[in-house]
Amino acid sequence: MPRKSKPGTRADRNGASAGEQPAVTLDDDVDPWLRVGRLRLILFGLLFGAGAVVVIWLISLTDLPEWAITTVEHTMIGLIVAAIAAVLIPLVVGSTELSEKLIDFLKRAQSRSLYDGAASLDALQNVGISRVYVSRNAADADIAADLKKAQEIRIVGISLDDWTARSNATLGKSWTALRERIERPDRSQPCNVKIMLADPRSLGAVLRSEAEEEAGKTTSLETSVEATAKMLETLAEKHRDAGTTCELRLYRVAPQLFICQADSVSYVQPYYLRVKQGTRRLPLVRCVESDLVGDLQNHFTKIWELAAVPARDYLSNGVVGIENGAYSMASANIFSAVDKAGERMRCVIEGARECVWLHGISLESYFNPSLSPRLYNAVQSALRAGAEVRVLLLHPFSTQAYFRSYREHLLADEGSIEFADYLATNAHDESPLVQDTVRTIKKIFALNRSPSFKKAGTTIEIKLYASAPFSFMLVSDHAALIEQYHYGNYDESRLANETDGDRLLGKKMPVVEYRDTYEGPRTWSRARTPYELLRSHYKFVWEKLAAEADPADLTLVDGRARAIALEDPGPPAVGGGEAGAMVAG
Repeated sequence: MPRKSKPGTRADRNGASAGEQPAVTLDDDVDPWLRVGRLRLILFGLLFGAGAVVVIWLISLTDLPEWAITTVEHTMIGLIVAAIAAVLIPLVVGSTELSEKLIDFLKRAQSRSLYDGAASLDALQNVGISRVYVSRNAADADIAADLKKAQEIRIVGISLDDWTARSNATLGKSWTALRERIERPDRSQPCNVKIMLADPRSLGAVLRSEAEEEAGKTTSLETSVEATAKMLETLAEKHRDAGTTCELRLYRVAPQLFICQADSVSYVQPYYLRVKQGTRRLPLVRCVESDLVGDLQNHFTKIWELAAVPARDYLSNGVVGIENGAYSMASANIFSAVDKAGERMRCVIEGARECVWLHGISLESYFNPSLSPRLYNAVQSALRAGAEVRVLLLHPFSTQAYFRSYREHLLADEGSIEFADYLATNAHDESPLVQDTVRTIKKIFALNRSPSFKKAGTTIEIKLYASAPFSFMLVSDHAALIEQYHYGNYDESRLANETDGDRLLGKKMPVVEYRDTYEGPRTWSRARTPYELLRSHYKFVWEKLAAEADPADLTLVDGRARAIALEDPGPPAVGGGEAGAMVAG
């Protein structure tokens, strides 16, 4: 009796009758993994996977370099994937062809994992990164070891309270090593230490502080920075003659990097505004002897020299910087360039729908289309949009006008002349101040009489004042720009870009723009409202200290008489202002 073949064997398959579907088998051509019995394969996968997990756990306890640990971990992970496949494939796969495809895919996935890990390590090593730490805490011992033997130490952080806080300092070894370098230096190996903390009153630090508060941190950044600064300043002062030089500054740029440099070694970790407190953050890296270390040293030096102030100035000398004051006063722009300020003024005037109030000396730029067509057209645009346009000019024959034209005369001539001698000449009548102001008044009179103005029902209101001119001012719906007037001068030959030979006062001080609404960090609530103060100032001069311009103001004799009357106090008069009562009468 012939012996029957077991189902699934070669004999059974070869003996199948024509037309029958042969059973799926594991023949000699199948991958070796599938030639083993399914039970053995499952046991092998379980044991192998468990062994790989144990290896990963043991390697994490060693002191091997980070790159070696990472390489072993990637290898073991790849093997674990293979082990899992050895367990699952026999259970869920019945097709030899499908099994082969899955196994091939897993092998390729394993190779990809190993390749990615090796490529990452290669990229790190190429830029000089020798190790990666999950946190600064993990690098504490290594940082301390590098600090102990360094001759040049550079540290930049935010508050560094993870070094100095007595109750919860997490970098205790590093802090101890730094203190020892300052307190007990090696005379044969002098050390230079420079440390930078964030100025808590700078914009970047305030944004960081608000982010920390939103994330649940209870200690204010300002408190932490001041505590660390006082501790370091005291430490440096106490051991100033011990052999180690220690300097501390506060930087005023946004916190970008934590850096701890010890000679040719740098520890670096990026800062960013986190939404919540937690241990997961970008890692700390250790860089050694590379271009990257040089770049980080340059980064530190630039901030130290150009964007930081001595800690003692902050702690004891009342230095506060500009950002807090500028934001809290709703200051939107500060212009040092005349052309940039003029462009901004044009935009403000064109956008006005309620008011354009101008206060100055002659203001010819706004009413002489050949001198400044863009400003002239902006004023016309505001009028067409229905804005109220008011103009306050210094009376050209007032005493203050004589003072100012005299100063400008001295600036134009190399020689010197006394004020009494200046008055004895006709220099004031021919001065740019008088000529420019008279042209502006005539131009406004002509515009108000023009058919286009009469048809549109628009009018430019103009008044003259005789009080001391303290500033140029432009007040609009939501912004006020101001430039302080002065009698000062400086040597323009030192300024490469100042080649216009301007003989007039003005355009030397910055122009500051204030807004009617506060836009900034919530920490800096608006303490005062300069915009409202400037509006109030303008209204006071307009209503109390100025008189409506008249053709009589344009001639020397009548103009001087009207200016004297404007300078003397008088009883109230309708429409003329109190100080302008005699002029109005």
